[in-house]
Amino acid sequence: MATATPQAPSQTDTTKLLHNISLAAIIVCPALILLPPRKLDVYTITLLSGTLLGGNQLVRDYTGRSIVTRIENFGARRTVQREEQREKIAELQRERLTRNPDVEVGEKKRGVLEEVKKLEGKPEWKAERDRKEREAEEEGRGYGDLIMDQVWEVWSWGKGKSKEDADEKGERDDNNEKKGGKR
Repeated sequence: MATATPQAPSQTDTTKLLHNISLAAIIVCPALILLPPRKLDVYTITLLSGTLLGGNQLVRDYTGRSIVTRIENFGARRTVQREEQREKIAELQRERLTRNPDVEVGEKKRGVLEEVKKLEGKPEWKAERDRKEREAEEEGRGYGDLIMDQVWEVWSWGKGKSKEDADEKGERDDNNEKKGGKR
């Protein structure tokens, strides 16, 4: 008696089987997901994974590249394009600065070195802040008072304190001094 030894399935048989299972998965799995009870559980996630894997296999069968490979290639291509764009912009800026050392500022044109020297100097808002800090220190006020003044200036849209507010503050200060309270 001769015994028949099973032969390994050929590559084309495996490919056909995998293709048919993928077709069934992309049809049956979504239909099962839509059947009641509709809830998100392990069963639903498994069916969704089967749908995605079947679709990925069909895309690979038809085009030769899977969805994951396509996404990786797209991401790599976009990264290369961004880097090329950055290099191009940097080169244009370098070229513009070397070709024309004058930088347009408002209505006037100033040289690059003049602009740098201007920026090195102390801006007027810093000088104003330093002056206010010195005045507050001489009057015995602290940073809290400076902050409150700044908040009031913003709140009143830069109109400053009215005379009535100043009078009320003076009365409060007088009352605090009479009671022995500190400011």
